[in-house]
Amino acid sequence: MDGNWTSLYEQRRAENIVTTSDLLSFAYQIASGMEFLHSKEVVHRDLALRNIFLTSDYIVKIGDFGLSRLTISGSYQKCQHPRLPLKWTAPEVFFDNSVPIESDLYTFGILLWELFTLGGTPHEQFIFVQEVEEKEINVVAKKGKRMDKPLFAPKE
Repeated sequence: MDGNWTSLYEQRRAENIVTTSDLLSFAYQIASGMEFLHSKEVVHRDLALRNIFLTSDYIVKIGDFGLSRLTISGSYQKCQHPRLPLKWTAPEVFFDNSVPIESDLYTFGILLWELFTLGGTPHEQFIFVQEVEEKEINVVAKKGKRMDKPLFAPKE
């Protein structure tokens, strides 16, 4: 490894400078953690940047498992209408009475958007109220609205 690169890397860390490669590393670590959870048939249901912890060594930890559930055949059957984080919840969760393990993939996409906006709030153009009727949520979700590309996302 180039000694100059190593010293610049260590200097960046000492000054708490985060680069695109750091963000990609965080994303990879989160994806690896979610792959592990899914291998254990666990759906997180609240994957968001607010539930990601970063150590001083730039190691990422996934937290807040309060909404997590063990799945049966890759899906969790909802018994009631839980209070889910609307801006992070996959649209199909509102259409079905189950939460497929794949819904965490949607929330991972939202998390990536948060990560590459350096903590931006997703879906800012929409006003979400937890107590809205389910049919209203369905209308917004079915419109297929997409968020703008994050400011710090790589071009590739």
